[in-house]
Amino acid sequence: MDNLSLMTDEEILSILCAKAKALRLQKNLRQSDLAKKSGLSLPTISAFEKTGLISFANLLKISRALGAIETLSALFPPLPVIDIEQLISDQKKPRKRVRR
Repeated sequence: MDNLSLMTDEEILSILCAKAKALRLQKNLRQSDLAKKSGLSLPTISAFEKTGLISFANLLKISRALGAIETLSALFPPLPVIDIEQLISDQKKPRKRVRR
């Protein structure tokens, strides 16, 4: 697995578009097929695969068309469950500032 925290934004975008292209090819789809299936234009698909740049809304459309929409839920994992004692103690000490 890639350690994204050690990569630049450009490197992450490059990996993301390479993975999307690999999935498209694995599903035996041409760029034009993906464009039709996602409702996007062919130049949008082509530009994404070349540059990695795309709006989040269009990335959702591509992910859905490739059957990979569920993988996006890993972007924002749920908060950990805390017990009632921790919840009560946290309510007694409201945070007023963030320390670095």
